[in-house]
Amino acid sequence: NWSVCGPTFSDLQNSLAALEETTEKLKMKIAPSKSWSWGTTSKMRKECSLLKVNDSPIPLVHCAHDLGMQQNYTKKQSKKTIKKKVDKAKAKLKVIQQSKIPRGMKSRIAASTGQACIMYAGPFQKIASSDYHTLRSNTAKAFKCSGSGANSYLACNACDPSLDPEFKLLFLRFQLWKRFHRVFPSQAGVLHRICRDIQSCPQKMKQPGLVAALVSAAVMIGCYFDQQDGTLNICGRTCRWREVSTKVLKQLLQTAWVKHVVTTRVHRKHFELQSFDWVGNRKAMEGLTYHQKALVAVYQTGRHITNDMLSKFLHGVDEKCPLCGQSDSRKHRMFQCTKLADVRPKKDIMQRIQKTWKETSWYFALAPEIPDVSSIFHGIDKSMPVLKFPVPEESEHHI
Repeated sequence: NWSVCGPTFSDLQNSLAALEETTEKLKMKIAPSKSWSWGTTSKMRKECSLLKVNDSPIPLVHCAHDLGMQQNYTKKQSKKTIKKKVDKAKAKLKVIQQSKIPRGMKSRIAASTGQACIMYAGPFQKIASSDYHTLRSNTAKAFKCSGSGANSYLACNACDPSLDPEFKLLFLRFQLWKRFHRVFPSQAGVLHRICRDIQSCPQKMKQPGLVAALVSAAVMIGCYFDQQDGTLNICGRTCRWREVSTKVLKQLLQTAWVKHVVTTRVHRKHFELQSFDWVGNRKAMEGLTYHQKALVAVYQTGRHITNDMLSKFLHGVDEKCPLCGQSDSRKHRMFQCTKLADVRPKKDIMQRIQKTWKETSWYFALAPEIPDVSSIFHGIDKSMPVLKFPVPEESEHHI
């Protein structure tokens, strides 16, 4: 297989002529019927349609299929291969949902086996937001966090953003280009310049291609490539993303992703947050029983569990709490219901939470965001202590 790429049509013609001459010297021939040409703009495609080898035209294509992957060169072409992968992933997630395995294991299996179909070759191409929504909803259904008003974004991100297929593909895109940097270190500067060029033009981010998919995903969550080579600004922090460890890069991207989801994707009543501490949510769940984890998961996903909401939709349901008989609401279940005292922390902690936490945090059982300590360290660096040496005439001893 021979491959020739060029930034202009004349470069492509010259390269193709050189390739044709090389194959003739090797007593080989190029088969035009088995070859194809492509271009990312209408002008390039019009020029490529004129390409010939041995006086035979080279077919022009708008997309290519190889090794289970589909690469589109235009925005109009439908993505049949990706649609098949999405349908296959949906079928696997449905099998996981119906299987008789522990609920905690279902989330891990859904994130690995269930989403594996779409993760293969996913970082190389853009996926429609509707397909992301379908995969996210089916992932939430697989580990029983759906229905009755549950939000799929909160279900997949409350305790581990890696369950969200959109974030997983976003992270894999960065991993792909980190590997590119290790294999081709001399091209790292070129990659950064291309990223900055695409970042400065919103129209270029809509174009097909691997780099455009990386840049559009980074800009979507509020990241941008700085002027200095190899630096990326993530939530106000500048890091050398090609050199930091995978763990550090993933944590930074998770922070930016959660903030993006909370501020732009979740539109619910009583939900007014800038971000939340998903690590704190996960650690708080570790010490709970199976029944308690299921109850907290209902709160975190926004499901309608209290009778004050269910009575509006279900006939014959009153507004009384089924556990203690008092007037039911999320606030009642969180702070007042005597039957749920074993789930709550100590009384003084609950009083502090009720006074200091915002309504959204306790309404959805989400730990509030931890303040960024880097700003505190920055203030400390600017106020260095002044060291004075003792006067020699004094008879004091200094340690």
